[in-house]
Amino acid sequence: MRINRRLWFAIIAMVVLTSIPYLVALFSAPSGTSFSGVIGNWVDFNSHLAKMQQGYRGEWLYQILFTTEPHSGALLQTYYVALGQVARITGLSLVVTYHLARIICTALMVWAIWGFLRHYLTENQAWWALLLTLFSGGVGYLLYILAPAMTAEVSPIEFWLQDGYMWLASFSFPHFAAGIALLLLAMLMIERWAEGKPGSLLTLLVASLGVGIVQPFGLPLVDIIMLIVILWRVLRHQPETKLTLAHAIVGGALVAIAHGALLGYDFVFLYKQPVWAEFTVQNVTLSPAPIYYLFGYAPLLIPALLTIIRLIINKLRLSTITRRKSEVIVPMTAARPPGSDFALIINKSRHTPNPVDRTPNEVALAPQGSTEFARNDRLKLWDRWLLPILWIVFVAVLLYAPLNTQRRYTLGIQAPLAALTVFWFVEVGIPALRRRFRRRTNHILIIYGAISTLSTLLVLLLQLHVTADTHDRTVYYTDDMFAAWQWVRDNTYPYDTVLGSFQSGGQLVAQTGRRTVLGHWIETVDYLHKREEVSQFFDPQVPDSWRWKFMSQQGVSYLWYGEEERRLGTWSPSSIRLLNPVYENSSITIYRVDWAR
Repeated sequence: MRINRRLWFAIIAMVVLTSIPYLVALFSAPSGTSFSGVIGNWVDFNSHLAKMQQGYRGEWLYQILFTTEPHSGALLQTYYVALGQVARITGLSLVVTYHLARIICTALMVWAIWGFLRHYLTENQAWWALLLTLFSGGVGYLLYILAPAMTAEVSPIEFWLQDGYMWLASFSFPHFAAGIALLLLAMLMIERWAEGKPGSLLTLLVASLGVGIVQPFGLPLVDIIMLIVILWRVLRHQPETKLTLAHAIVGGALVAIAHGALLGYDFVFLYKQPVWAEFTVQNVTLSPAPIYYLFGYAPLLIPALLTIIRLIINKLRLSTITRRKSEVIVPMTAARPPGSDFALIINKSRHTPNPVDRTPNEVALAPQGSTEFARNDRLKLWDRWLLPILWIVFVAVLLYAPLNTQRRYTLGIQAPLAALTVFWFVEVGIPALRRRFRRRTNHILIIYGAISTLSTLLVLLLQLHVTADTHDRTVYYTDDMFAAWQWVRDNTYPYDTVLGSFQSGGQLVAQTGRRTVLGHWIETVDYLHKREEVSQFFDPQVPDSWRWKFMSQQGVSYLWYGEEERRLGTWSPSSIRLLNPVYENSSITIYRVDWAR
C-alpha cells in the first residue's frame, strides 16, 4: 500500500503527540532522580519489563516472577520476551527498547488503520475517518455533571480503557498498538481473500497468528467474522467473489488448524497448570455498565448505529421488490435528501446485467456518476459493510458475555465505527446539514470534531500533569533506587526471591529480573491474601516466629527495606538477628536471610 503525504503526516503526528508526555518527564526529572519510563499504569509496565528481563537473559519460556510458587515456563507473553532478546542483541536498555517498539508499532498501527479504511471509503473520506479513529474519544466527562455518583466508582472509560482507544493504546503499551495493527490487517485480509485476491490467505494466516500471540483475545473474533463473511460471499455466488467453495473450505481448514494449535497450547497452560490457572482466574477485566460505553463512544457510535439501521432497513425493503424486465434509474428525490449523489438502481431483468448489482431481483444503493466503490469491485452496500457491522455487533455481545476478559474485546473497535460514521456523514449527515443550515455546515462539523476529540486532549493534559509530580516514585526513580537495584543484579542469583512491598516488589522485578513475593494483582498467586500477609509482616505486633514461617514458606532470600516498607509498619528488620544487612544507602537497606544461623 502506498504511503502518501497524508498518511505520513498522521503517522508522525501520532508518534510525536503520544511521545510528548514521555519527553517532558525525561527532561523534567529533578536532580537525584531519573525518569522511570512510564506514566500511568506502572503495575503493568513492571510486568512487561519483567518479561523482557527473561528475554534479555536469553530465555524464551516465560515464568511469572511476581509469585514464588514453582511452575514451568511457557511460550506465553512472547512479544515482550522477544523484545528482551532484541535488547540483548542490540545492547539497548530495556526501557529504550520498549519505547522504540511503542513508536514502531504505533506507526504500523496507523498504516494498518489506513489500509482498512481505504477498503471501504474514498481517499478523502478515509482521511477524515483516520483522524476520527486516532484522536476521537467520548463524552463520558459529562457523567461528572449528569451522574457524579457513578464516576465515584468508575471513571469515564475514555480516560483509562487502554484497549479501546487508539490514543491510549499508542501511548501506553507497544503490544496494544501491535495487536491493533495485526487485527486490522487480518480483517482486511478476510475481505481480500473473499474477493479471491492472491496471497491474501497467507497474509491472513500470519496476521491472525500474530494476533493470537500478541493479543489472543482478538483471535476468536477474527475466526467468527471470517467464517460468516466467507460463507456469505461464497454461498451467494456473487460474480465479484472469485473464491470458490472448495478453496474456502481448504483455506478455512488451514486457518482453523493453525488457530486451534495456538489456542490449544494456551488452554493447556492457562487452565490446566496450577499457577497459570490461578493467573487466569485473577485476570478479570469486566465491563462497566453499558452507559459508560454509550458515553465513551458516543461521537462515533451514534452515526455508526444510524448507518447500520439504515442499511438493515434498505436491505429489508429491497428484498421485497419484485422482478422487472429492464433496468431503470430512479432519482431518490423523495427517499433521500437533496444533494445526495445516490440513485436507486432497480434490476428488472435476468438478461440485462446491472454494472453495479448483477444479481437479479435485488436492489442496491450505488453512487451515481462517482467512482466510490469502483476500487472495491462495486459490491452491494450490505455486502460491502458486512464485516465492519459484524465486528461492532460481536464486540457488543462479547462486552457482556460470561467471560472474565470482557472489555479486552474493544481492541481496535474505533476503526469500523469511524468508517461507518464517515459514510453516514457523507451520504446523510452533510447533505442534510447543507440543506438546512447551508453556510453554517462547516461550523457544525468543526464543533462535532471538537466534541469528538476533547476527551483525548484532556487525557494528554492529564498525562502532562502526572509528570509535574516530581515526588511520584512510579514516575521518577531516585539514584538510591538505581544503586540498590544494581547491587541486586550484581550480587544475587537470577531466581532469588526478594520480599518487599507491592510497589517495591513490582519495580524490583522489572529492574532486576529477580522473583518477588508480591508485585502484581494478577500475576501474584493468591494476591489478596499475600497483600495482607506482606502488610502484616511489617506490623510490630506480629511475633517474629510468624515472620520466619512466612519467609520460609515463600523461599525468601533477601528483604528489601525502603520508604514503602516503612509506611507499612514501624517494625525494624534490625531487631532480628538472622537478618543480615548486606547493602545500605540513605533510603534503602537490603537484608540477606541467613538461614544457616
